[in-house]
Amino acid sequence: ILSRISNNYLDAYVLSESSLFIYKYKVVIKTCGTTTLLRCIAYLLKNAGVKLGMELEWVGYSRKNFTFPGDQLYPHSNFNQELQYLKKHQHLSARLNGHGHVLGPITGDHWFVYVADKYDRPDFTATDRIINIMMFDLHPDKAIMFERTDKEDSEQKFFMTGEKAAAGMTSKAGIDSLVPGAMIDACAFEPCGYSMNAIQFESYY
Repeated sequence: ILSRISNNYLDAYVLSESSLFIYKYKVVIKTCGTTTLLRCIAYLLKNAGVKLGMELEWVGYSRKNFTFPGDQLYPHSNFNQELQYLKKHQHLSARLNGHGHVLGPITGDHWFVYVADKYDRPDFTATDRIINIMMFDLHPDKAIMFERTDKEDSEQKFFMTGEKAAAGMTSKAGIDSLVPGAMIDACAFEPCGYSMNAIQFESYY
């Protein structure tokens, strides 16, 4: 955990290039790289049920087709393996029994979605909305905004705090204008890289 912010609705944690959002009634995890995300579901369900007395209502897992599928660890080599893992897991198969979907052309960029919905409710009462925006091949002229330029060559150290450097990147890239009024928690990495969470009432960014 690199950083945390909170309001009356949720706690938001920056986990390097990943994010964790914890509400009173749900958990949202966004990761990248070779994280074995599905392997935490059984642990979450066990602890939420045994320690907190909660009941499962809904589980959703989604991702884009991998850029480097060969680098992924089990059970994330492909979507079929992910579905089989959830289907055959002794602690998950009976509890989830969800369905997998593919959105977009299988020959191009597409999105995999798995949903296990255990809550019987009218459709009009479901108000959660999620928008995923993914961008690739950032132009070098724009990518340079996320490089640390405050290096002291003589000592090979950065003279600006990571928090201050991150604030500068947030402003220079215009990210703060995308979420006006939100509480922003940004982190800058060495020698380059940027990660942020933002929260506003019940919404996270």
